[in-house]
Amino acid sequence: GFVRRPAIVQGNASSPVVLRQPARGLRTLTLGLAGRVEASDTLEELLRLSGGWSIVLETDERLSFSADADYVQDVVREPFALAGQIDVEAGEYRGVRAHAGFATPDSRNPVLGLDLTAQNAFFGGSLYRADVSVSAAFGAHFRAEVGASGALLDFRDHELLPTLAVNSLFSVTPDPFVVIDAVGQLNTVAERFIGMLRLRWRYLPGSDLFLVWREVVDYLGGVVATEERVTLKVSYRYDAVL
Repeated sequence: GFVRRPAIVQGNASSPVVLRQPARGLRTLTLGLAGRVEASDTLEELLRLSGGWSIVLETDERLSFSADADYVQDVVREPFALAGQIDVEAGEYRGVRAHAGFATPDSRNPVLGLDLTAQNAFFGGSLYRADVSVSAAFGAHFRAEVGASGALLDFRDHELLPTLAVNSLFSVTPDPFVVIDAVGQLNTVAERFIGMLRLRWRYLPGSDLFLVWREVVDYLGGVVATEERVTLKVSYRYDAVL
């Protein structure tokens, strides 16, 4: 027989208005209203409802500034633990979410991004979050990318809970056929750090050799446990003409 899987029905509506060169130094000004509805596949239960406004400014230098705010209503069907520490009960949660952002164009070096979010509709509590990303190229053979996401959870009857997640990538390309990547990931909620060193060598067109060293460090509850792994993968491409 067949197993019925839960599904959702989703509807979105938006009405952006774009103004070209509305003032000196501005390339575009975009104003918008948007709404979103999510319901169960039987349309018997409302799961999410949101609606709000947004504004985006883009300067002649392609710098982008944005701001938006929404009314949000979420429905939690079953209770769960947030970040392994805060119990969220089933029910409806309503509130407001506000966001502001800044970004530089991808054609610049370095490329910067910043997003700030505040929300009092976060499953009965408040969420304050900042996301930062930086990527830069140093010459033709070296590139670095770093991203960080920090949040503060504020719930009644609980201490303030800070969280931090960091991702980094350092890439060296000594020639077009060899790439060496160093990757680092830190997550304070999972209390885990992952480090990885990856070598890719394209020894023939369409054929690659990968050598990956990966280490996972868990420091949950002050107990440190490490796991190391080395992986070798070789691919070969053969084109047959029939």
